[in-house]
Amino acid sequence: MIVEKLLPVLGGDWHRIAAAVGDQVVAGARTEDGLVEGSRYVFLPNGIDLVLEDEKVASIVFYVRRDGDVEYRDVVLPFGLTTSMCRAEVTELLGRPTRTMDPAQEIPGLFFAKPFDMFDIGEYRVHVDYAALEDGALPITVHFSRPSVALN
Repeated sequence: MIVEKLLPVLGGDWHRIAAAVGDQVVAGARTEDGLVEGSRYVFLPNGIDLVLEDEKVASIVFYVRRDGDVEYRDVVLPFGLTTSMCRAEVTELLGRPTRTMDPAQEIPGLFFAKPFDMFDIGEYRVHVDYAALEDGALPITVHFSRPSVALN
């Protein structure tokens, strides 16, 4: 899986990605400036986006569903996660979340609040957004980052 090959690139120069996943993957990428100065997004094939800060990979985002029509189901991700796991299975596998968010909570400035669980696993942070708050809800995005370089 491409995401697994990308994990070691977190925090490093994004141009090292071609060595990790192959030139053909990077050749199909498109980029877009981010909302924060010095940030950019790189859209790779297969539902994977990179969030860059000053040309360094701050976060890898895997979309289970892209633009509402393309789904990447039954994909195996790092740490034993799969895109077909429900929320209860994710927490059973990864343990108690470091942080959980219920969209009913008021968070100023957060416009598209989705329920999520965040886990710190070794040097990595895994952030899973869900379609709904229930334990049976399936993930819609899975973010991988290193807390020292992660966008919060």
